Amino acid sequence: MQVPLVEVSLLTSYFQVFLEEQRRACAVALRVAVVSDVGRVSARLVQLQVAKVMADDTDFSLYSLDEATPGTLNDFDLVISTALAPLQTAAPVIQLAEVFDRDELLGHINRLRFDRNASIPLGAGSRSLLANLLDRDRFIKLSPELDYRENLDLMLDHLIQLGYVNERFRETLAERERRSSMAIDSYLAFPHTTLPKGADQIVLAIGVIPRGSDDEGLRIIVLLGVPEKSDYDDTILIDIYEEIIRLTSDRAGLDRISRYTSYEQFFLHMTNSPLTWPPTLYP
Repeated sequence: MQVPLVEVSLLTSYFQVFLEEQRRACAVALRVAVVSDVGRVSARLVQLQVAKVMADDTDFSLYSLDEATPGTLNDFDLVISTALAPLQTAAPVIQLAEVFDRDELLGHINRLRFDRNASIPLGAGSRSLLANLLDRDRFIKLSPELDYRENLDLMLDHLIQLGYVNERFRETLAERERRSSMAIDSYLAFPHTTLPKGADQIVLAIGVIPRGSDDEGLRIIVLLGVPEKSDYDDTILIDIYEEIIRLTSDRAGLDRISRYTSYEQFFLHMTNSPLTWPPTLYP
């Protein structure tokens, strides 16, 4: 018998639910140590802020600086410290000031995921890598009057001026574009290549080209530079690719994003958080 497509879809959904339940049942909660040099009360305040972006089942332990010995910290998956003194531990460490924001913490976490192959599950509202690897400087408003190449050059000029990349990166990107266009479709382009030797962090920038729903032309350029390394886990890159593919399937969403005027609007959109103010869109 031929199985109807509706039934195939239902079977697929049930199977995915089963796999997700099994994954959650077998997963071990991330163990995080929070260290403060002014005592456990301060560490508790830091924990409350960190918990907002971590998975719900994250297991926190609080330590003063005196208690944070290598023997104590080495067993943790992650150490978050606001102490000024450096910690001696084999565990990955994130150093924060007493006052920090969500973007700063997420930036540190994603760099650890890339540089240290650290498996750090995030909360449901923090899972957009595009939003979390971005910042205000690298959300760039482009012009609908310019073509793809001209807008890409504007993005590169901006990143070079800020010191994120150099002219060699522009040349490498142009060489790759000559071999194959990196426009995924008529709405989104994904130019990407390796960064010059010596770079040790991913560089991500997003350019938006404001267009109406009925207008033709590119809406978003996602520009990615990856360090030239052979020893990192490429899971984070796969996550970025998958998120971009999901974006291309949401044409209405791309229309909205193209008219955003700030990184904050993009962040809220990508993390599925409700807008708390009317977004300022291009006319």
